[in-house]
Amino acid sequence: NTDVLKPGHVFTCEPGLYYPDRGFGMRIEDVIWIDPDGGVHNLTDFPKELVVEI
Repeated sequence: NTDVLKPGHVFTCEPGLYYPDRGFGMRIEDVIWIDPDGGVHNLTDFPKELVVEI
């Protein structure tokens, strides 16, 4: 893809992990905004810490 990200653009970054042999998968999504000055901002306000209860 040769598209160029420019100020004002909004896009998502959506990495995923899939374990078909275990029967589950997950995606995490961040919404990114490029401000008028070219600064990059993550608009997603959600914790990403992994919590595993033992």
